[in-house]
Amino acid sequence: MANSFTKVKTEHTIMKEFHEFLLQIEKIEDIQRIVPGRIYREQSGRAWFKINYSYPTISGLKYKMCKWSTGQELFIICNKGTEEDVVAQIDKVIIKIGN
Repeated sequence: MANSFTKVKTEHTIMKEFHEFLLQIEKIEDIQRIVPGRIYREQSGRAWFKINYSYPTISGLKYKMCKWSTGQELFIICNKGTEEDVVAQIDKVIIKIGN
């Protein structure tokens, strides 16, 4: 299933359950680039579908996407000074898609 991402760097595989989320947050104007990290396995299983904000980074924000015991970091590069607004907009997307 090929998605036409515009702001997502597809260097690593992206878990298919998160494609809709990524397509939605690409629409946020202040986001310049979305960089998914490698997929990794966690010691203990978590929720079926979870997206959590981790912390701000030098160039934007870090999120963690989880599905059962599989996780993937997500780095979001956004315009300086807009981080809080971007987090609020992403929270609305998360609620909308039912996280």
